[in-house]
Amino acid sequence: MAPTRASWFVAVAASAFAVSGGPVSAHGPCACLTPASGASGTTVSAATGAYKVVFNPDRTDLGIGPKSLWEAHRPGVVPTMVFRSPYEYSDLPLRGPVEFRVPVAPPGRYLVSIYDGSEGGSHYTWEYFRVKERQIPAAARRPSGGLDNEAAGVSSLAVVALSLTAFVSGLSVGWLARARRRRSPVER
Repeated sequence: MAPTRASWFVAVAASAFAVSGGPVSAHGPCACLTPASGASGTTVSAATGAYKVVFNPDRTDLGIGPKSLWEAHRPGVVPTMVFRSPYEYSDLPLRGPVEFRVPVAPPGRYLVSIYDGSEGGSHYTWEYFRVKERQIPAAARRPSGGLDNEAAGVSSLAVVALSLTAFVSGLSVGWLARARRRRSPVER
């Protein structure tokens, strides 16, 4: 009768495991990034506690979670750990907020994974961050017309004056050389 009880126990345990969802999936989006968009270099605050934040994570960073998150990785942009603090398992949740700077990345939408320390450190929440082009103030913009002489410390007026002086000097030297050749041998 003992083997029957053991097999019954194994059957109940197996069915309970089969009905359960297995490991808990990542929860998100968290709506926890402030601001949710900005240029590279923007300081972002995540309202949740975290020990690690990864910008543009790939499949190796996302051990748990739906395949759609794996597909959110932008190829050509390296996953970047933008925040990290020492992690020790604790029954108490990590306190937030945490801050990080957006790495250099082309404009577009990027996944950000925020690891909160639960489930032995493998659980994370996530959100999208939209990288925008850096805005240059109108006063700082210059029309691009070839070389930017002012940036090199030479004004456009000085360039024109030097060019005109060189041209006139060239004409003068040419005129004097021509005059010497025309002199007769008697004058020499």
